[in-house]
Amino acid sequence: MSKVKRAANRGFTLIELIVVVSVLALIAVIAIPNYLDSKLQANEVAAIDALRLVAQAQTQFQARAIVDRDGDGIGEFGGFMELSGMRGPRVASGAPVPPPLSPPILTSGSFQTVLAPWGHIQRSGYCFQMYLPQPDGRRYPERVGQFHDIVDINLSEVTWCCYAWPIVYNNSGRRTFCVNQTGTIVMTDAPDYSGSAGGLNRPEWTGAVLGAAFDATNEIKHARAITGRLAIGKVGYDGHLWNQVK
Repeated sequence: MSKVKRAANRGFTLIELIVVVSVLALIAVIAIPNYLDSKLQANEVAAIDALRLVAQAQTQFQARAIVDRDGDGIGEFGGFMELSGMRGPRVASGAPVPPPLSPPILTSGSFQTVLAPWGHIQRSGYCFQMYLPQPDGRRYPERVGQFHDIVDINLSEVTWCCYAWPIVYNNSGRRTFCVNQTGTIVMTDAPDYSGSAGGLNRPEWTGAVLGAAFDATNEIKHARAITGRLAIGKVGYDGHLWNQVK
């Protein structure tokens, strides 16, 4: 038997196996982080695109005066359930509720799945929460079945905001995003914004607004923040540095 055939029959030596395993391990060390980073980046880009869709939908919804509870011809902004055709637009007290929008302005299926009890949605590794203003100036998070009578008529003609934050920080995304009636999107890297919409995991309505540190014991004091400017290159009410998405 030739030397070549004997080498082929004996298979790999222990040293050769160690070399092969080491090479595969090195490839994995390089490839896995790159894959995770690309996944995070893709989710963040998807979140930004989704907020742009929401901003466009709000502009259309308000311009068409789909909700105009005081009959002044000025439309109000809507919640996810109204924009996506999951429930009829809110109406003046005592008026019959109209059928849901058909076709809806927000047509993606994920926008139509509003999760109880907080009224947020989940898509592409991110949670999304819509806020509309209450009569005292604070913004109220959309909750399933509890949005209609709480939203202020006049304030909801001029302002709204929506946040997007990772379902699992550093796994499904890192940055938190916010958009409001200006259409400007801002972002921050905040590990405390992670997970479900309940508790302290979600951004509060004032988070990305320019101003002093938010005083949770005296929200009324900061009610004017609802129409305040977004923190661009500055610290918001939540104590985090926010920057504009280009």
